[in-house]
Amino acid sequence: MSKIESEHASPIMGPLIKGEEIDIPITQKDARSIAIFAFKTALVVDALRKEEDRFFSQSVRTDFMNGLIIPSNINIWFCAYLTRESRADTLAGYYKGHSSFKGFFELYVCTFGAGCFIFQVLSVNGFAIGPLFPDGQFDYLSVPLWPNIPAGFVWPPRRNLQIAAIDTYERFVQYHRRWEASYSLL
Repeated sequence: MSKIESEHASPIMGPLIKGEEIDIPITQKDARSIAIFAFKTALVVDALRKEEDRFFSQSVRTDFMNGLIIPSNINIWFCAYLTRESRADTLAGYYKGHSSFKGFFELYVCTFGAGCFIFQVLSVNGFAIGPLFPDGQFDYLSVPLWPNIPAGFVWPPRRNLQIAAIDTYERFVQYHRRWEASYSLL
């Protein structure tokens, strides 16, 4: 894990977390480095659950450990997080359901915020899964990071998650829960 942090996360994520620099181009290589750290974080948070309740299988964890392989059912977004305080927040959500037209599915959402930076990992397991769409109120600030970042993306994004009339952490929770609307519609 220290190799992931020193070779992948710190070089690109340090300036994003600190929020001190602007106009940082994020290449696909940079996006992969962030995605590796994000997926590692999602695996660690998931591993805190009892073995039988974990979302990710041992083979997924082993493939990542041996080759930094991010499964094809993983999507990652990121956004800027403007707060008046230095903070780190992590939330994980697990959802299961069945739909006559989509079949059985499971969702795992892991949202991590540090300083001025948030990433969100979404993993979907199931049969006959079609596209899922999050609560649209956060579309304006979420930037797809993995599997592909928009060409020519420059940090910071024009819009960000910031303190409004509600507490910073509460806004973070709302962002994390944006997939619940998709789940409830299935």
